Amino acid sequence: MIWLFERGDRVARLITRFDTPTGEYVLEMEWSDGLATTERFADFSQFQARVITLEHQLLSEEWRQATGSPQLISGDWWKP
Repeated sequence: MIWLFERGDRVARLITRFDTPTGEYVLEMEWSDGLATTERFADFSQFQARVITLEHQLLSEEWRQATGSPQLISGDWWKP
C-alpha cells in the first residue's frame, strides 16, 4: 500500500509491502528531498507496530494524509 502525506509543498510517501522471496514485510519511507529508508520485518506484529508509530509521528509533525491515500499497490503484498 502507498500512503502519501503532505505538509506545505513537501510530500512523504510511505510504502508497505510483503517481499515474497524473503518472507519479510517491508516499510519504505521516501521524502520529497530525496531521502529514503527501508526497514524489513520478519514478524507482522512488529511491522504493524512500526507502521502505526510512523503514522502517528507524521501526524504529530503536522503532516496530513493526502486525498485518495492509501492506495493498494498489489494483491499479493499480504502473506497468505
